[in-house]
Amino acid sequence: MQLLPGLLSGPNFDASVFLLIGERLLEGTRPYVELWDHKPPGIYLIDAALIGTLGAAVGAWPAVWLGSVVAHVATGVVVLRVLTGHTHRWVAAAAGLMTVAVGAAWPFALGGGLTESFAAPLAVLAWLVALAARSWRGWAAAGVLIVLASAVSLYALPAVIAVAITASMRPRRAATAVALGVSVSVTAALGLMVVAAAGMLPAMLDALAGYNGAYRASSMAAPLPESLAISPSLVAWYAVNGMAIVAPATVGLFSQAHRHLVVAALGWTVGAAVMIAVGGRLYGHYLALVAPPLGVLAGIGIAEAAAWASGRKRLLVTLGVAMAVGTSAAAMYAALLTSTPDAYSHQQRDLQAATFVAERTQPGERVLVWGNAPMVYQLSRTDPAWRYPYLLPLLTPGYVTPNLVEELRAQLEAAPPCLVVDAGSPAPGQAGLPPLLVARPLTPSERRIDLLDPVRIFVGERYRELAVVDGWPIYELASGSC
Repeated sequence: MQLLPGLLSGPNFDASVFLLIGERLLEGTRPYVELWDHKPPGIYLIDAALIGTLGAAVGAWPAVWLGSVVAHVATGVVVLRVLTGHTHRWVAAAAGLMTVAVGAAWPFALGGGLTESFAAPLAVLAWLVALAARSWRGWAAAGVLIVLASAVSLYALPAVIAVAITASMRPRRAATAVALGVSVSVTAALGLMVVAAAGMLPAMLDALAGYNGAYRASSMAAPLPESLAISPSLVAWYAVNGMAIVAPATVGLFSQAHRHLVVAALGWTVGAAVMIAVGGRLYGHYLALVAPPLGVLAGIGIAEAAAWASGRKRLLVTLGVAMAVGTSAAAMYAALLTSTPDAYSHQQRDLQAATFVAERTQPGERVLVWGNAPMVYQLSRTDPAWRYPYLLPLLTPGYVTPNLVEELRAQLEAAPPCLVVDAGSPAPGQAGLPPLLVARPLTPSERRIDLLDPVRIFVGERYRELAVVDGWPIYELASGSC
């Protein structure tokens, strides 16, 4: 139920990028090189696999959405398994259910399809394997799983802290550390070799290191407390949504009976907090990868509270649980009421623009969407006129350069797109991204360097307005051929 609005409203922005790249990957398009994004390659492979297996039966987005549902359920099941043998089974089951419910909430999962949703079960499975490891094979498997999780989302990296703490509490720590380190190193090296063999390594490093570094620097230089910066109000909003798991997890921190689990889960959580702080910005979906360690701590906390509760204390514990669950449920409901309609309106605009484009192009023809609307490409079966399926990187200080813009303009000159869609604002003249041909005020953002005049000149000289579709001006090539 938590993810159902995502199925109905369509993919969120990040998920739509992954969907586009995953689908094109099946057609031979290389991520980073021909279609740019700044996430690790695992998410594109997962989307491609889901689309390739389920997509023919249910459609591309429903296939990825179903995969997200399975991933969240798997995360809860693994949390249950981590707690099995340490708490009563009903406590482990309750903790698993809370992990699923909170991790799949709108502020953290945005309806599905995000990297964190797919990385979470791999990360917590690595910890489970480490807890059960009795030989070098187990530690090697844990290392492989950590690398796989990090290849889907870099925010899975702090899970290695839980694995390392678990390893440090075992006999033969040196041998364990060697097995874990060799496994991580070899798996990562093999992955990089595959990427290099596909000719994607320089472009991938540019996206993951170059762009993400520039993005961080721009966020730190001009933070936006209302949306991206780590502000007290934003942290409080996420905490309220996760209260059902945060409250019992806080109790679990004081447990002495399961100290090895508490320390490992706390290490993972603190590592994630440090990573977010270093990044200088906080999106709700980053916190989806904190749900597994918090779920384990919550299970321990519930067990501690149940052992302590008797007589009137039982009533106090029951009221506390009811308040935590009720607070989370109310916040999650409020998030759905305020966010889902907006997501649905975006889907409708994407669909109308894509239908208009599809009626005037052939599948595979080149179109330029000026804005952050990659679903127009996916729904119309057209290809981006350059390798950037959205505009944000071309507005990021420290990443975009005059030389890059000139390369893009030359690419447009060599193969002019059939149509240009100005998806930079809800309607002509309304606030949004830097304008194409119609002037408009800018919405606040830390990514607002504007070096794109050569592209504007190209479009202004070569294109004429064809229509305005649901507020988006669409231009056609004046020569009539593309």
